[in-house]
Amino acid sequence: MKERKTTGATAPRKSTGKVDMTHLHPEDDLDHEGPLELAISGDLTERESDLSEKLLSVPPGSECIQGFCEDITMCEMNGDTCDPAGTGSHCCGLGLCGQDTGGQWECCLAPNMQCETDANCCGFEQCVSGVCQARVVGQSCMNTQECDGASYCLDNHTCGF
Repeated sequence: MKERKTTGATAPRKSTGKVDMTHLHPEDDLDHEGPLELAISGDLTERESDLSEKLLSVPPGSECIQGFCEDITMCEMNGDTCDPAGTGSHCCGLGLCGQDTGGQWECCLAPNMQCETDANCCGFEQCVSGVCQARVVGQSCMNTQECDGASYCLDNHTCGF
C-alpha cells in the first residue's frame, strides 16, 4: 500500500471508532487501478484492532453507500426498480423499496437520509439542503415511510391518521 504524504501539522484526535465513508468518491479518480486506499488519522490505540478487522472484512468489489459496504451486484441501486415483496434482492445501503410519484416501485431514500436531488428520495419527499424531508399531515405521499411522526399514507395519498 502506497503511503501518501501530507504537509502541515494536525493535532492528534481521539478516534470515535467510526469511519465516515459518505464522502468517498472512487469515480473521481478514473485513472486509478487496483484497490482504493483509505487513510485513517487520529489516535487509534483503543480501537485499532476493531477498525482493522471491520475494514478487512469488507469483501473485494464492494462499494460503500452511506456507511454500508456490500457487494453491489447483490442489491439494487437508488432509482432501480425493486419488488417490495421480493426476497431475491434488496436496495443497497439504507435504500428502501418505495413507490415513486408515478406508482412504480423503486429503490429510494427515506426522510432524514442524505440526498443530492428530489429523485433520490421516496415518493413526494423533497431533497432540501441535502436531506430527504418527511411529508407532514395533509401533504401528498405514496408510501407511509414518507410521512412525519406517527402519521401514515392514507388511501387518498395524503399523510394523516
